[in-house]
Amino acid sequence: MTFRSAVWHIMDCIFKPLFLLGFLLEQRAIRRSFVIPVVRCYQKDGFRYYENGRWTTVAGELMSAHSDVQRVIYRQCPLKWNDKDETLTAAEREKVFQKVAEHLNRSGIKWKFN
Repeated sequence: MTFRSAVWHIMDCIFKPLFLLGFLLEQRAIRRSFVIPVVRCYQKDGFRYYENGRWTTVAGELMSAHSDVQRVIYRQCPLKWNDKDETLTAAEREKVFQKVAEHLNRSGIKWKFN
């Protein structure tokens, strides 16, 4: 085994379980969404809202430590369901933003809409 292949093998052993864990958590959120709506953090700044086995991503921004607000949620971001690429209706958009706001309030995070 060459040095390069040994390094790739070690990296694979380290990162493969992490990717698998992320996949399993995503599948769990999708299954739970058939019972109740689920909100989870997504990547660094955004949030995912799961409902009826589908999801949409809400854009946000993580603010610096010097700000009085920890998160900013962008209401003007386009929201589409992942399964059919349909744009959310106005009522669905409000429900999504309300659930994300409830999630942030439960977590004790200072936030605002932009």
